[in-house]
Amino acid sequence: MNETVFYTLLHGMNGVDIGVCGLSAFLLLRQSEGVRSRRVLAVMMLLWGIVYLNMLLQTLIYPLESRGVMPPYTLIGGTFVVIITTFYVIEVVRNGWLTPKHIFYWFTPFLVVVAFYYMVLGVTGEVETRLPDLRAFGSYLFQFNVWYRLVLLFTCLAYLGIMFVLFRRYAPSYRRWLEDHYSSTENMDIAWIRYYNFGLLCMTLIYFYALATGDRNAYLVHFAITIVFFSYITGKGLFHVDPYPEGYFRETMNDRLAEEADLLREETEELVFSSSESFAPKLEEYKSRFEEWMQTEKPYLQPEFKRSDLAEILPMNRTYLSRLFSEGYAMSFSQVVRRYRVEEAKRLIEEKPQLTLKQLYPLCGFSSDIVFHRTFTEVTGMTPKQFKETIPPPTQTAPRNVPPVA
Repeated sequence: MNETVFYTLLHGMNGVDIGVCGLSAFLLLRQSEGVRSRRVLAVMMLLWGIVYLNMLLQTLIYPLESRGVMPPYTLIGGTFVVIITTFYVIEVVRNGWLTPKHIFYWFTPFLVVVAFYYMVLGVTGEVETRLPDLRAFGSYLFQFNVWYRLVLLFTCLAYLGIMFVLFRRYAPSYRRWLEDHYSSTENMDIAWIRYYNFGLLCMTLIYFYALATGDRNAYLVHFAITIVFFSYITGKGLFHVDPYPEGYFRETMNDRLAEEADLLREETEELVFSSSESFAPKLEEYKSRFEEWMQTEKPYLQPEFKRSDLAEILPMNRTYLSRLFSEGYAMSFSQVVRRYRVEEAKRLIEEKPQLTLKQLYPLCGFSSDIVFHRTFTEVTGMTPKQFKETIPPPTQTAPRNVPPVA
């Protein structure tokens, strides 16, 4: 590729990245009221914008060829922004955990690695060697400032690996929490975080590949991926809703003792509840009150219906409420509500066959036709259209009552 064309394209894509980051930060901050994860994402986008602005200024002054391969300062800077990018994943699955203390803990391994590097250089008087290509890397591998670049690279990859592990560990508990507390979770789902993680991994690996080989086309691929990546996560971040109350996971100054005390209290409560006669004999009474309320008031017709709304008829603590569904129905709160909604849909299909499925789903409390179709199929084993085809002509249809969920 012609030199002029390459740098024009490189600077243009770099500029687009800066614009996307700046616009994303503005939109996320503007829509951040009550959603802490959006503020975290906005700060992350702002920092990425600063990084790419610095990169643009550097390439305007110094051509890529003058840097050599795997320059330490670039490896360190790249690792820093990767660490910043992992914060959003942590914030989504552990809302409020990112306190200043925890951020410091998260950065500590990186700071130790970087501090040790510059400390050794200062003590030995060794100067950073410019490596024109990978063959030179092998030739100078005995020098500390050369082989230690692999440690810097490994540090970045280790943070990415830990981010994947954290998501894999906390995503199931996140989903269980949603199932236990909300009837509609579409805007709270975090399955898309997998694409976030994969995108971050791709843009990081391609960038380090460009640093290691000096392949100029790899820089263009990196910028193309980042434009798509930043646009995608901004869109997701704007619509993602944090299900946890603000600071749900935030720990106190004496967080370890507090955590241990909470665990002990939970275990004690569970022991008392399971051995006492205060809850089990009343389980059927609680179920009857709940089912009567669901049939008469039909709160499940509201898409935003959540478990805390039960305080209106069942003023119980969260342990009792959890047991009401786990022991009374062997299902989560969300599963019980979805079955009521499906029963309502079946009733409407029988009584008003002229309704289209697009007209039907909001009348049953579903937030979208996609969710309605998926839930109806899961509960009944057939699609709404297939169920509709099983309904006899109106003249043969007998009145039908919606049975309580067993």
